[in-house]
Amino acid sequence: MADEMGLGKTLQCITLLYTLLRQSPEGKPTFSKVIIVCPKAYMADGRVRAASPVLIISYETFRLYAKILHSSVIGMGHRLKNSDNLTYQALNGLQCERRVLISGTPIQNDLLEYYSLVNFVNPGLLGTAGEFKKRFENPILRGRDGNATDEEQKKGEEATKEMITLVEKCIIRRTSALLTKYLPVKYEHIVCCRNTELQDSIYNRLIETEKQNRAMEREKETGATASALSFITHLKKLCNHPYLVYEELQKSDNRFHNCLDLFPDSFLAKKCDPSTSGKMKLLSPFDCSNEYSMVKVLDYILAVTRKTCNDKFVLVSNYTQTIDQFVESSEFCFLLSSKAGGCGLNLIGANR
Repeated sequence: MADEMGLGKTLQCITLLYTLLRQSPEGKPTFSKVIIVCPKAYMADGRVRAASPVLIISYETFRLYAKILHSSVIGMGHRLKNSDNLTYQALNGLQCERRVLISGTPIQNDLLEYYSLVNFVNPGLLGTAGEFKKRFENPILRGRDGNATDEEQKKGEEATKEMITLVEKCIIRRTSALLTKYLPVKYEHIVCCRNTELQDSIYNRLIETEKQNRAMEREKETGATASALSFITHLKKLCNHPYLVYEELQKSDNRFHNCLDLFPDSFLAKKCDPSTSGKMKLLSPFDCSNEYSMVKVLDYILAVTRKTCNDKFVLVSNYTQTIDQFVESSEFCFLLSSKAGGCGLNLIGANR
């Protein structure tokens, strides 16, 4: 189940389990027991009901008892994108007839990660990892390369269509467009920031260096594609602040090492100098001198809105309890890391 975030994947799976635990075409339950494997942070309290047909268990605990557990599995798929890790191997070795996997981001940058998810719920559908790489991954990546020939692009498109046709048999993917007509109009305000002279000079040097590097890699199958992803990351960091790429460029084996001479001699002494970044110039009214700068920005925003913010350090043990308190209370602001909030979190109490 690969619907986008907010479309009710968890609720749909609960409904599925409830139904199959009670009925089937034969007039009896389809199965009698279910194991739900999920991150520890999203587990509710530790109460255990002996008569319950559903076992909710963390990935780590499951690995300890994998040999004695056997039943149907609903697993949150964020930890199953690497078929070589121990968690994936333990889950994949479970002897059960039905598997349901939940992931709002089934495919990101790595097609082999996508293969691992599909192979877990439908083993053999895409062949072995080697067969998948030869039949789908290589032609798709080669066809997407900027130096690909017309023939390679055509083969890449054909491989993509063939893969989509196969995986449609076991994957359901719906987007948030389904809810558009039920939601109020969304307004986004984009502020464009011009780069500083230092950023422009480094940016141009990176572009020229990358052109030369890619010219030398044209004969390689995937080298240019892999470097392109790294190159884009360098550009994104540079556009935020030159210091974000400075330490990386200092490494002798870095492909952009020749950009170091563009940095002024006094750069390290003023590594957080707002004047070297177009975006930081805009944010210069805020103090960026230490690691708590973002908290200070939030304090300023809350002060403007005449709200207060209570500092809380949330441990895994009371994670869900803290979220429930926020949803049920009149608290205005909930501080959450992108890592904690980007993995199946049901936080329905916020509208901004």
